[in-house]
Amino acid sequence: MLGRRHEIDMCNGPLLSGMIRYALPLILTNILQLLYQTINVMVVGRFAGSVALAAVGSTTHVINISTYIFLGMSVGVSVVVAQYFGARDYQNANKSLQTALLVAGMAGVCVTIFGILMARRMLTWVNSPKEVIDLSTMYLRVYFLGIPASLIYNFGAGAMRGMGDSRRPLKYLAVAGILNVCLNLFFVLKLNMSVAGVALATVISQYVSATLVVLSFIRSEGNMHLDLRSMRIYKSHLWEIVRIGVPAGVNGSLFALMNLILQSAINSMGPVVMAGCAASANADNYIYMAINAITQTNLAFTGQNVGAGKYDRVKKGIFISCGCSMAIALGMGATGFFFADRIIGLFTSDPAVVQVGVQMFRVLCATYFIYAFADVEVGAMRGMGNSLLPMGLAIIGVCAVRIIWIYTIFAANPQLILLAYSFPVSWSITLLLQTGGLLLVWRRLMRKAAPIPVIMQADP
Repeated sequence: MLGRRHEIDMCNGPLLSGMIRYALPLILTNILQLLYQTINVMVVGRFAGSVALAAVGSTTHVINISTYIFLGMSVGVSVVVAQYFGARDYQNANKSLQTALLVAGMAGVCVTIFGILMARRMLTWVNSPKEVIDLSTMYLRVYFLGIPASLIYNFGAGAMRGMGDSRRPLKYLAVAGILNVCLNLFFVLKLNMSVAGVALATVISQYVSATLVVLSFIRSEGNMHLDLRSMRIYKSHLWEIVRIGVPAGVNGSLFALMNLILQSAINSMGPVVMAGCAASANADNYIYMAINAITQTNLAFTGQNVGAGKYDRVKKGIFISCGCSMAIALGMGATGFFFADRIIGLFTSDPAVVQVGVQMFRVLCATYFIYAFADVEVGAMRGMGNSLLPMGLAIIGVCAVRIIWIYTIFAANPQLILLAYSFPVSWSITLLLQTGGLLLVWRRLMRKAAPIPVIMQADP
């Protein structure tokens, strides 16, 4: 018997209510992650000083580029498990789980060793200021110690979401996040550990969340029970996780590289613009995370129903997801647009910085609905088992378009408003490309027209 206390049955019952029940914990999870990051920044900035804050901030791109490929593989885990669950093939779902957790641990150790050895060199590659590079190196080396736990949590949480369970990842993140905040205050205020204390607090909380995920599978009495002594890597399952997950990870890494170019353009306009854009980015992240929760919901929903061969539910689920994503984008976008000055004012009291942040934020808020559609389409294609096509289309529609825009239109007239318009323009082009891609993937799926998961035959 398979315990159903946590999982939502995505292959039967009402569509809208089931998707909302699944999406709400995901939205809360994403918002909690942002809140904890914001609190971490506040602790560093207020109690460790501006130099420490700059040191932590300068490591963001290095961490993202180093880990996105492996974190993207958690998408592959979610899709593969979802398709096996939809097909009621719990034995192969369990094999996928074993493979995912072992790969997460081994990949995490490799990234940790690489990160510790290459920390300072990577910081020089992103032009980390000489004033902070020593503190940044210390922070980065401590932070990389937690990468194995981070990957295990994300792979395990991806498997849970593929099973239709978005509640337990939220609970475990909440526990780890509260611990992280408390340890931050203790290490920084009581022990005066500065950036090392912030990194150590993050590492400890990551191992707590990873432990909770693993223990939940060990204690499970159903078909997803995890026996550590009999765990092994199954090659065909690994290939499917890699096939779907690596393109998603490459997509994230390339976006991180593109953001370096975008940040360089912002930096060229001076510290006021830099601060205003940073405030806008912190604010619009909440809209993005809410929309992305719908995308992840549609990914798991599509995966399970493709596995079950219920293609009518797949199609209806895509339309419902687009509607939910649009509602979030319009609702949060309108709120952000009309209250932009107050929202940006939460991050800074400098009138000049607020003015810049409001200008950027309002452009994004007014056009986020374009991105909302495109993101759902990406999730649907990945749920159908195709991750390479949406990656390629996103690289063209987002990365290439913005880079061309920066070096042509913006270079000819370097104004913030022109830089801001690069977002809706690239989103619009990406939407057209992803819509065509979704239709292509859907037609290929319909040609197969068999109620079996689009997953290779598993190892015996």
